[in-house]
Amino acid sequence: IDLAELPERGPLPEGGWLLFFADLDNDDAVDEADNEPGAKARVFALPAGTDPVSGTPPAALREVLRDRPVAFEPQLTLPDPYDAAEHFRLDPAEGEAYDAVALWLRFGDDGWSPDRCDHWVLGGVTGVQGHPTEAGTLLLLHLASDSELGFEFLDGGAIQFRIPADALAANNWRAARALADSC
Repeated sequence: IDLAELPERGPLPEGGWLLFFADLDNDDAVDEADNEPGAKARVFALPAGTDPVSGTPPAALREVLRDRPVAFEPQLTLPDPYDAAEHFRLDPAEGEAYDAVALWLRFGDDGWSPDRCDHWVLGGVTGVQGHPTEAGTLLLLHLASDSELGFEFLDGGAIQFRIPADALAANNWRAARALADSC
């Protein structure tokens, strides 16, 4: 992700690149990965003025996602964990209304479907299971199963790369984590 292309960066750096890697082989997938050398998922931050350089992946990792043009578009999101009503102390009717608004903001008038993919940079979205996100973390990238992209993870799964807000402020990218889940 070329950070200069983001219309709203929030706490992210003004320039540079974020590069994401994940080895999500469906046979030996992991739910969480630390951002350490040799891990199944990594986040690399390149400072402004540094461009990524293409390379040839190792033979075991030759499956690369297809190119797909994207546009970054600011959009309001609400935290959408499965326990939102309880977390925000809403009564049942308020909880139902909150869930409806959160889902509409995320998926629009068509709503969610198994064929629908949603990809996010920042925002309040959870993974496909709706587990509450770890407090104090920020979403760097949410990548959902997407046949056009060639990313089909288990049964409609997704991967999220998250970082603690204090680590981001300190430019500590090693604190980023990858979290994968599926339906």
